[in-house]
Amino acid sequence: MKKTAFLKISCAALISAIAALAARADIDINDNVTVTGYAAGSLRVSKNQSNTTTTADLDAAKLAVLVKYDPFSAKISIFTDTGAHQLYLLDAYGTYNITDQFSVTAGRFLSYIGFTPFDIPDKTFITDSVPTGAPFIGTPGYHDGARVDFKQGNWTAGLSVVDSLYSLPGQPYRGDGSARDGMGIEAKVRYTTDKWTANLSLGYEAQRQGHATLDDGTDPYHGSPQTYIADLWGKWKPAENTTLGAEIFYRRDQVNKDSNYLYLRQNIWFILVQAKQQVNETYAFGARVSTGGQAIGNYWRITALPVSYTASKNLEVRLEASFTKYTNRVNTMTSGNSGSSDGFAGVEAVIKF
Repeated sequence: MKKTAFLKISCAALISAIAALAARADIDINDNVTVTGYAAGSLRVSKNQSNTTTTADLDAAKLAVLVKYDPFSAKISIFTDTGAHQLYLLDAYGTYNITDQFSVTAGRFLSYIGFTPFDIPDKTFITDSVPTGAPFIGTPGYHDGARVDFKQGNWTAGLSVVDSLYSLPGQPYRGDGSARDGMGIEAKVRYTTDKWTANLSLGYEAQRQGHATLDDGTDPYHGSPQTYIADLWGKWKPAENTTLGAEIFYRRDQVNKDSNYLYLRQNIWFILVQAKQQVNETYAFGARVSTGGQAIGNYWRITALPVSYTASKNLEVRLEASFTKYTNRVNTMTSGNSGSSDGFAGVEAVIKF
């Protein structure tokens, strides 16, 4: 049996298992062990100036185990993304609570940076605010390292040292796996009330120019040894069933003036504003506007969420349409198509436990 077919059958089995447990929010094995997870699939229609494509497939599935023996806790998860072509080790970390205010964590964990959640059940929309399938760069994802977190009243803060801010090409959901080529630092501070949340995250990475980090000896970082990131986002609930959110992201890739790769020096940015209105326990709708750019060009995207239908606490169905306009664009990395605009419509089912 081919590997891809085996993974898809395994994911189908996971979806069936989740559906069979749809009456429970999560599964408590005992007082110390909990199993959580989700599976999401969608029907998508994408159109650009060259062609129209229709796909129906698994978007992602995740199975996580949380273990807690105060003051220790740990989390490990297995993840597969679009098409279920490969399984990845995602969360893999342990946490020690020094006091009620301070904790230390080591392993593989999600970046502090970014307003949009990584896991599909926590997202509002099907698509991301930054175009995917094109060479536009968003916020960092998972990486390996250690962090210290602090909480006091309405305030939370954290500082982490990681192997890299971003993943290497072809190796998603992890850092570059090496400290010899330089390290990254992230920091966050957040203030939360019943009505609103404000968060500022910063990132910095200094790569050692000319250090080989890939198996083939190539160095994807030479010429851009320093990366600076600032990310500011806020969330506000002006009414009980209304949620507004906004984010401003900025990244600077700094190249040494004597480098042969000066063309890699660039500013990367995006801004998003979104809203979601919960009509009742079952129905909600929303909208989002985002814009951004980098050396490849600029874009703006408008997204409508006409229906979010929550059949139960374990099943949600989303319907979305979006339009993206590019001011300048080259061929996309994934499809090889070019054009000045994209259209999208899709329906997604999310099963979670």
